[in-house]
Amino acid sequence: MLLITKRLYMQTAEHFNTTPSCVERNLRTLIQNCWSYPDHSFLNLIAGTELQQPPTNSQFIDILAAYLRN
Repeated sequence: MLLITKRLYMQTAEHFNTTPSCVERNLRTLIQNCWSYPDHSFLNLIAGTELQQPPTNSQFIDILAAYLRN
C-alpha cells in the first residue's frame, strides 16, 4: 500500500499541477472533515465496520477503493 500511496500522490499531483505533499495534506484534511461530523454512519457504511478513530490516509484510500469496487 505504501508504494501505491506514494505513486498515487505523485500521479495526482502531476495531473493537478501541484505537489505530492499538497495531495497528502489535502487528503488528511478531507479525512478530518469527514471525521468531525458527529454522525459517522456513512463513513462506517463505506468502511464496512464501525470506526473507532479516523483512518489514516492509506486506510481511507483502501476503504474508498473497496467500496467503489463493490
